[in-house]
Amino acid sequence: MTVCVFSDPCEAFHQVLSHIVSSRCFTGRYMRFNGVNKPPRTKATLYQPLESMESSYCVKARYKMCDDGVLSIHTSFVYGEYVITGNALWSRKHAPGGCSGWQQLSLPMPYKQYPHRVTIQGVVNSQNAEICLDDFQILLGDCL
Repeated sequence: MTVCVFSDPCEAFHQVLSHIVSSRCFTGRYMRFNGVNKPPRTKATLYQPLESMESSYCVKARYKMCDDGVLSIHTSFVYGEYVITGNALWSRKHAPGGCSGWQQLSLPMPYKQYPHRVTIQGVVNSQNAEICLDDFQILLGDCL
């Protein structure tokens, strides 16, 4: 199962996963969220709805961050029109200045016996901030 749905309230992540972009992060196919023309603490959200899970699963991705930003992963519960997002299960902050190299994320997730979604949230805190996400997957079973 791979991500196929996302929410983009601030038009931050590119609208199509296969959109070709060029930036400080990488040239190729990936998602990018940057702080250009956005106020500090602007958020973008990517999520994948999931049904009840009978076993644990694994969230995998590659990411790169430039300047001042935060990337985090949560699980969320949807109740009618309301979305209740839990505390971050994983989070990384990149300090102002420079870029990190591409990093691998592999996060074991406990099973949930109710419909939920995996939510990735990016926050940019400056005009130069940039968060890149590639190869995002949700796989049944343990992280190997």
